[in-house]
Amino acid sequence: MRDVRLVTECSVILRDGIATVDPFSSTVSCSITGIGVLGMSDIEESLTTEQAKELIRLCRTGRLHDIQKWIADGRSLQIPSVSKKTLLQIAVEVGFHSLVELIAMHESSQPSKNAALADTVSMRRLDLVQLLFGNGADIKSVPLADVLLGWEPKIIRFFLDHGADAVTGSPFAIAFGARVRTALRPFIEYRQAHPEIATKLNSQLDCALRHFCGEADLKWISLLLGLKQIP
Repeated sequence: MRDVRLVTECSVILRDGIATVDPFSSTVSCSITGIGVLGMSDIEESLTTEQAKELIRLCRTGRLHDIQKWIADGRSLQIPSVSKKTLLQIAVEVGFHSLVELIAMHESSQPSKNAALADTVSMRRLDLVQLLFGNGADIKSVPLADVLLGWEPKIIRFFLDHGADAVTGSPFAIAFGARVRTALRPFIEYRQAHPEIATKLNSQLDCALRHFCGEADLKWISLLLGLKQIP
């Protein structure tokens, strides 16, 4: 991906798909498990390397009932040192909804839930985003810029409707600078719904507009000027 830079007081940089801002240069039902819900911290047994590898194998192959039995037997779901990802992240990677649901119900680690949420955004899986949010993942742990750069309107709206931070890091300036057209309508709707921060949102719009003026990009200048005219 080519670099995108807004050389203004809120400079926006995209490198290798990572966006940053430089302000100075610019139900889950127990019926699926048949067991009570235990937090992972409540299970004291530590896994051997071989046990952890076996658990990962069961997860990667979608062996839902085997993992249900694993939990019912009181065995740990923690896999430190064996995998760079948590079991919940591996389940998300597999994409099996019921498997993610089962493991999320028993995950007590907030960082694990948040990391899995970020992964679901990258995968553009709204159903898993909703599932993880319902099981305690923190919406604000995923920068809104990352969500906007995913181009998925339903996920963008879900994050905005559930408390995403639309100001810190100038996420809309980043998205507009990357020419993300699917960020335009959510921006309008969010600004109308939150007049108390309209000035801060408009400053992001102005930041992107100055960038495109510098590039003489008439198409995006026109789009952003149109946004400014909408109350």
